[in-house]
Order: sequence, then C-alpha cells, then structure tokens
Amino acid sequence: MNRKAKKTKKPKENNKTVSGNKNVIVEELKNTKEELILLKKRFNSLFERTNDAIILTDLETMRFEMVN
Repeated sequence: MNRKAKKTKKPKENNKTVSGNKNVIVEELKNTKEELILLKKRFNSLFERTNDAIILTDLETMRFEMVN
C-alpha cells in the first residue's frame, strides 16, 4: 500500500488581524506609559514628603542613586 502524506494548506494571514493586533499593542503601550507616569509621580511625592530618611543605592557601584 502506497500512502502519501496529506498536505494541509496553511491559512493566509489576514491583514485586518495583523493591523488589529498592532492597534492593541499600541493601545496597551500607551496605557502602560500613562500608568508609569502616574506611578512615578506618586513615588516621587511619597519619597520627597516622608519624614524618614530614604537612601537608594546601586549595589554594584555602591553609589547613591537617590536621597530624600
């Protein structure tokens, strides 16, 4: 018996799907960037207004990164 493997056709990429995915990624990136900006503002506000001393250092270089 001679059996040949059945060839399956690969579906073609739909341009709408690809551009739709790009739009989703761009929107997620925009939202993430906005959230990062808000978190940075919040961190800076807390860092500057606290009564406790906070010192952030780079453990590799042993240099101060931030001091309030």
